[in-house]
Amino acid sequence: MKKIDTTHDVDEALQKICSHPIFEKSPRNIRLLKFLVNQAKEGNDVKEHIIGLELFEQNYDPEKNDGKVRVYMYNLRKKLSEYYDAVGTSDAIIFNVEKGQYNLSYGAKSTGDVEASNTVLKLSLTKQHLRVLGIIASVLVLVAFLYPTKNTFVWDNYFKPKAKTICVVADHMMLQQKQVNGNWQPTFISGINSESDLLKYLGKNKKEQIRATDYTMMTKMAPFVIHTLCNWFADNDSRFEVCLESDFKLEEIRNHNIIYVGQNKTMKTSKALFLRNSKQFEIFRDGYTSTKSNEVDTYATTFDDEARVEYAMVSYAPLENGNTAIFLTSNNDIGTLATVRNFTNMDWLEQFYEKMPDGNPYFNALFEVSGLRRTDTSCSLVGLEILNGTL
Repeated sequence: MKKIDTTHDVDEALQKICSHPIFEKSPRNIRLLKFLVNQAKEGNDVKEHIIGLELFEQNYDPEKNDGKVRVYMYNLRKKLSEYYDAVGTSDAIIFNVEKGQYNLSYGAKSTGDVEASNTVLKLSLTKQHLRVLGIIASVLVLVAFLYPTKNTFVWDNYFKPKAKTICVVADHMMLQQKQVNGNWQPTFISGINSESDLLKYLGKNKKEQIRATDYTMMTKMAPFVIHTLCNWFADNDSRFEVCLESDFKLEEIRNHNIIYVGQNKTMKTSKALFLRNSKQFEIFRDGYTSTKSNEVDTYATTFDDEARVEYAMVSYAPLENGNTAIFLTSNNDIGTLATVRNFTNMDWLEQFYEKMPDGNPYFNALFEVSGLRRTDTSCSLVGLEILNGTL
């Protein structure tokens, strides 16, 4: 059995990996790895806020739900995996940070034994034992690849290894209108969200001088929603790309899962996907209609000086090639903010799925959302349609 000088071997392995090109151009990842290794050697239990304060110092606020640490932990796991896959297969010391954990572990390899430096675990295995364990390990690897390690409900498909996801953010076409003094003033006209919409409008209002700008407008929900989703995906070691609705192309659904966030009244390309499988719900003005047993109920936005009640739709549906789409949409900010908040909360998701048949089916869910001055929001389910999972 190989005798290991833990301090010397670990420091040597740490220096080797930090000087490799995969790491040497990432000083913050090097700093994070060195910090975690030192904490592991001292036997300290590392928490998220401890890493945040160490890594970002005055730029980290432990009182806020800051996603910086989780993003850098994700990047560190990715770089470690890249290093060991490329050049580190024969390294004597292996550094590892398990998914969802902050504590680093390291193990020393030898030809017939494994000494885990944290527990000094020694095993003596026969060839038959090794064959059996090899078969079990192969099965476990296959299962881990095919299925997520935990049930994340609507997000299972998004968190699979190598899953590709695009988050489509609602935006609206901005216009310019010519003033009496000859200047062009930025303006927004409801119902005009494309060149064809503009041409139709000008055909009916020939005296108006309006032209399209080269930029679009998003509401305040966009940064808050993206921040929440980034943290949610980082917690599950996953990522997504961001695309504006005005730039979204339908062919993306062949190779990507889709998340749509924002208003449904500004949809362009996404309109072809939203509620296309529904036999119960339809968009109606600033809300929705629900038709059951030939009875039609209308759910429209109402508001007064103190509160606003609106309706949000969460639609989870299949796409091509095994991909999925989830729409978290409402015609106003509070509906989108409330549904994104709930659907990225595991406790809330578990309660929501208690209402669903087994098998995590596709669905359309209508929510009533109310808020006092658009800040403190409540979100309650008022309609649910189970889909059969066909395109």
